Amino acid sequence: MLLQTVDVTTLLADFGFALRTAFISELTDRLRRKILPGTPETIDSAELFALVAPSRFDAEKLAAIPLIGALNLSISFYCAFRLALQARKVSGVDRARINRAICARWRCAPGSFFAPRR
Repeated sequence: MLLQTVDVTTLLADFGFALRTAFISELTDRLRRKILPGTPETIDSAELFALVAPSRFDAEKLAAIPLIGALNLSISFYCAFRLALQARKVSGVDRARINRAICARWRCAPGSFFAPRR
């Protein structure tokens, strides 16, 4: 008989057997596919955002991220600037002039703090 003289393991592995022969791994794989949702097949950002933040509270938390980033950047700039002024021993009068100049530039060209002019 052919099966007695030929090793059919490779044939069955290529065309008949599952890659994982263990019962538990196959069961968990099927449960995972059944329970967990599939990936969304869309390019619509509004639909993806609704999947990420299904409630209004989630959307508000996500919308607050840029505000928190701007606040962190402002506080870091303030602390570094104050430390630099103390290290250079800048007097109170000069500090007031520097602060007025920074505030005037912020009102005129706030973008120049993030992307300097060339």
